[in-house]
Amino acid sequence: MKLYILGILLILGNALFAQTPVVENVKFEQRTDGTLLVDIYYDVTSVGGLLLDISIEASDNNGETWILPCTSLTGDVGLGVVPGTNKHVVWDFYADNPDTSGRNYKVRVIANQNTTDIFSTAREGLSSVDSAAVVEAEDAQLVRVSSQTCDTTGKALTWNYVYRSDSQQNSHSFDFRNGKVIDQGSISSSWFENDFSIPESWIDSDSAMVMADSKGGKEFKEAFEIRNIEISLSRPWSETFIWRVHYFSQDSSFTTEFDASDIAPPYVLFITEDYTLTEDITFARPDNVGYACAIKIGAPNIKLDLGGHTISGDLSNGYIEGLLVENFDGITIRNGTIENFGIAIAMSHSNNTTIENMTIKNLVSDDPIEFFNGIVVGESEDVVIRDSHFEFLPVMHKEEIIMANCDVTVENCEFKGGSVGVNLAGEGPSNGLVINNRFIGVGAGILFQYSTAGQIKNNIFFENGVGIMADAEYYGDVKGVTIEGNDMQDGGTGILFYGTIESNITNNIIKNNIDRGITLIQNMNCLGDVSSEDCFFSTGNVITDNDVIGNFIDLYHHELCTGNTWERNTCGTTQGAEIPECPVCTVTAREVLTYVNRGIEQNAEDAQLFYVSSLSCDTTGKSTKWVYIYQSASQQKNYEFWFENGNLHWEDVTIPYENNLPIPESWIDSDSAITVAEENGGKNFRETHDDAFIQMDLTSEWANVEETETRIVWHIQYVSDASGETFNYDVIAGENTP
Repeated sequence: MKLYILGILLILGNALFAQTPVVENVKFEQRTDGTLLVDIYYDVTSVGGLLLDISIEASDNNGETWILPCTSLTGDVGLGVVPGTNKHVVWDFYADNPDTSGRNYKVRVIANQNTTDIFSTAREGLSSVDSAAVVEAEDAQLVRVSSQTCDTTGKALTWNYVYRSDSQQNSHSFDFRNGKVIDQGSISSSWFENDFSIPESWIDSDSAMVMADSKGGKEFKEAFEIRNIEISLSRPWSETFIWRVHYFSQDSSFTTEFDASDIAPPYVLFITEDYTLTEDITFARPDNVGYACAIKIGAPNIKLDLGGHTISGDLSNGYIEGLLVENFDGITIRNGTIENFGIAIAMSHSNNTTIENMTIKNLVSDDPIEFFNGIVVGESEDVVIRDSHFEFLPVMHKEEIIMANCDVTVENCEFKGGSVGVNLAGEGPSNGLVINNRFIGVGAGILFQYSTAGQIKNNIFFENGVGIMADAEYYGDVKGVTIEGNDMQDGGTGILFYGTIESNITNNIIKNNIDRGITLIQNMNCLGDVSSEDCFFSTGNVITDNDVIGNFIDLYHHELCTGNTWERNTCGTTQGAEIPECPVCTVTAREVLTYVNRGIEQNAEDAQLFYVSSLSCDTTGKSTKWVYIYQSASQQKNYEFWFENGNLHWEDVTIPYENNLPIPESWIDSDSAITVAEENGGKNFRETHDDAFIQMDLTSEWANVEETETRIVWHIQYVSDASGETFNYDVIAGENTP
């Protein structure tokens, strides 16, 4: 029979009694899905936030009597209910009242804070329980303390304690309720096998709740109405005993855990409003602390200004972090230095955040086994890191920025040393923009591990192991990335793709790297077996309009990495069937000098450059062939190197060794020299001589008759074979006064 229940709002409570719980905003309504279940909602407060005993009564005569059966209840009802708003009870009306219907129903909610119940912290009943446990087994050792229903002050009506006995090879459980110990008997042997004994020095549950609030519990309580709190103390590892606190709302939950001996605050500052640092901070890990950081952000939309000060980490007492931001949006961190921490800034689930004008350093650890990072950002969107300086020692596992499952913009920063400058990683893609930065002496300037739309634009890379490396563990981990307008010189390799697909490399300058300019190879899973299902190749990439000169091999792809597009690239050397033949390569005299110097160093470490020349230059100071002659005093020998159309050649020079004047490093390049010559008669000569061609040579010569001063000179000659005429112009390329 159908039940008709009016949506009546009934407010009942105990407001007449001082210091008693107050119930308000009681609402109930029957579901229309055929289950005949009734949803009851109410708000309730208690003194000190203590747990309540909640009962429900019902009437079918508009409240004249309250005797209608109402016992099939679930939800926020019964003993130990946490006070709060929008508490929810489900009443199975039909189970209590079959074949019943009507219109004059009401319900009321009764809350009692039973003064006869004794709520206690975990340690308050410990001595009584310890005594009972020793009677059961003399060698009893406490291994676990817990409550399924704890209030916000860390007190509970019932605590459970588990002890293990090595002599009896079992575990025993006791409850402490209302000041009494209740023996619950032996329990599963898994307790005995898996838990370590808890030392006596653990903090009580009230202190644990304060700590839990500082580690995110407070924010969770502000965002959600708490329905229940579970708390437990255990020692799952031999070295650490921890409190674990679970907060539950109707639709969500939050868990935090921490060292149970953590009596000292695990940070120097807990910031909940805009703050400017007024002095330097040195922070070391407190004794007996698990996690520790110098500063924790505890609210959204905070501006933290370090005021030019330095936060220094002291790692002598264990791993620590500098600054922690979790679950707060709109944070700004600026204007200071954070140095020598395990992680300088750790940030997760924090959107619309800016880090600017910072110096992040770690110059104390050169151990490649130890992991030290600068800024680590996880699960966050619209994060900007800009105008900052990073400096780490050049060893493994020292990464300056790591983004995981993020959208991060990194701009106008400088990175020195470290194993990785910027790492785009995570279990989900990180698709940030890295633009207008400088990477100097980094193992890998930028590393792609998981990115499907990352953009790397207009950065400068100098003397890095690898400028940009993409290393996909699984097919499709790195795809759709754009590498554009970057300058990579004097490193190991410019761009290296492992198993990278459908990406663009365009308009980059990649010069004078020891190994390769642009390299496309298979992912690392192929190194053992190319037939493995985990092996895949770099394919579907577009490599266009790059200037790649002076590398050992400028453009390279593995024989199985096909299906890529190579177009309009300037190069000298290639390896790979899909790469077109390089066009004629013209360069300035200095443009490939690093590459040439590297060649002479392999033959004579003391070699000094004393002559540079080209027999045919264009009006921009570029040539297809430049000759460089070096002298070695230790070998009493000259060496001639020539860079021709992208390739380097060398031989011993047969001319007698002389003590020629070396050319210092500070000479202007051929393009600058030809500009001066053109403006001072060279252009006019060309316009009157159609067959004119240009020759250039660079030497160091005496600047006075006393031979006490030298200068560097470009000798530029315009020649017309038809007329037999020449035009000569000397350009001072630099000075050197002994």
